[in-house]
Amino acid sequence: MTLPKLKGEGYIIGDVELRFTKSGKAVANFPVAFSKSKKNEQTGQWERTHNLVVRATAWEKQAEDIADMLGKGENIEVEGPVYMTEWEGKTRVEMLVDSFMRVGQKQKQEPWDV
Repeated sequence: MTLPKLKGEGYIIGDVELRFTKSGKAVANFPVAFSKSKKNEQTGQWERTHNLVVRATAWEKQAEDIADMLGKGENIEVEGPVYMTEWEGKTRVEMLVDSFMRVGQKQKQEPWDV
């Protein structure tokens, strides 16, 4: 059995954390938020109706490229397998980055509060 893949456009909502393993492999972790919005007919404002936040992990060259090119508030298209982890009674959705691409310009305002 294989893990399901997620492919979508989202926002990096936190800092990209680059570190290196003892063997020297680069690894980057960063939170990505995906959402669906609809326009509120009464106010005319866009409102998020569905949200998904994942902790993305990239390795080696991709990790270094992401840390060099992207940061908090960036739009990103990302693809990779997703899975759940649990620790201390908490659950988190995580993904391994197979591919990524910057999309558009950096957000001028914070799109998410985390």
